[in-house]
Amino acid sequence: MCTKVVHLEVVSDTSSQALLTALRRFISRSDCPSYSDNGKNFTCLANQLKALFEILNSTLVQEYAASQFIRWHVIPPYSPLLGEIRESAAKQSKNKLVRACRAAVRNF
Repeated sequence: MCTKVVHLEVVSDTSSQALLTALRRFISRSDCPSYSDNGKNFTCLANQLKALFEILNSTLVQEYAASQFIRWHVIPPYSPLLGEIRESAAKQSKNKLVRACRAAVRNF
């Protein structure tokens, strides 16, 4: 039997502060993360990928990660089997979220 869990956080923007707040909420609910996606799904837009790596490498996030003993590990590029289940679950969750919130006004 196999079980998969995907944790989604809705944030207002892609700033370092928003990422840090979402990371703190995640850690308060569960354990510290050990692996994250390498951002391969953002490669269609080079600007978004560049912004993502700038967020992950910001000093604010690095200082918090060091204080919580978090080490960033990303899956290797061009390794779809390592992130296949996670990507599938995220896609399904995103589709359901979009359908549920289609007519709602979103204020975060």
